[in-house]
Amino acid sequence: MKKVLYTKYNSFRKKEYQIKTALYEENEKKYVSKKALNNETVSHIERIYSNSEVLRKLYNSVEILPCKLDGDELIFDFVQGKTLLDEISYDFKDIDELVSVINEKLGIVFDIDDRYICKFELSEKFSDVFPECIPDAVDAYSVSNLDSNLDNFIINDKKIYCIDYEWVADFDIPIDYLKYRVLLYFYISRRPYLEKVIGLNDFIERFGISEDSQALYFRMEHCFQLYVTKSNNDLLFPVSFYKKSTSLKEMIGALEENEVLRNRNKQIESELKRQRVLIDSQNERIEEIRRSVKNPVYGIRRLVRNRMNKK
Repeated sequence: MKKVLYTKYNSFRKKEYQIKTALYEENEKKYVSKKALNNETVSHIERIYSNSEVLRKLYNSVEILPCKLDGDELIFDFVQGKTLLDEISYDFKDIDELVSVINEKLGIVFDIDDRYICKFELSEKFSDVFPECIPDAVDAYSVSNLDSNLDNFIINDKKIYCIDYEWVADFDIPIDYLKYRVLLYFYISRRPYLEKVIGLNDFIERFGISEDSQALYFRMEHCFQLYVTKSNNDLLFPVSFYKKSTSLKEMIGALEENEVLRNRNKQIESELKRQRVLIDSQNERIEEIRRSVKNPVYGIRRLVRNRMNKK
């Protein structure tokens, strides 16, 4: 008897990409299924099935988790293990150590057969998914797994399995865009820890992706989400999300500048207080003189009082 343990519906997507993902147990064995939510999604399910054969030729170091197509449903064996994302510790000595560890994981994910490496050429398929995004003639893959995030790769029995290959492109995609996606989603997953140390832009720049390239790749990511989702309201990262983050050095500089301004303000406030005391004293003297002029008796008494105070 089948026992459903977990279910997720991708109803925020366009109709042709809406699927139900379920984890279930049957005969004491666990499985994952991806099922079409409507007739329009059936072709997408069939495409995922064919993607497994495409990617099997692509990777050098990664196994493709096999699946079985049963009508409008894909059935996968459930693989227990750590993902490449899980293997990256929160406890790193410095940012250089973290960058080194992530580069090691990227080396696994992007260990691609050389025959798929080329110089980027714009295509109609690319423009359909990424309108108004025109990369330079950078290094690209002619076939690629767009969703190469580290949590889609599981280590089991000393093998590394790609467990999700829903989005495979059979047209040129810049290699750095694929890496950018991995780094962007990694940073977001570790944001509470990383943003105390380094800003998003500076973090990604550590991997050789310039600020200008990041701006282009974020536009591409925005376009990809629009390609999949029903509306702007369903976007994971709207355009307003992208803004240049502040580096630690810049933050320290700003804090130091603020400290200088605070000290200067304290000095000004102290001087203003001193001036107010002088002004109050002068006002008192002026008032006494004014009263002395109006009342000579008051002036004589004031003169006597002052002499007695001096004694």
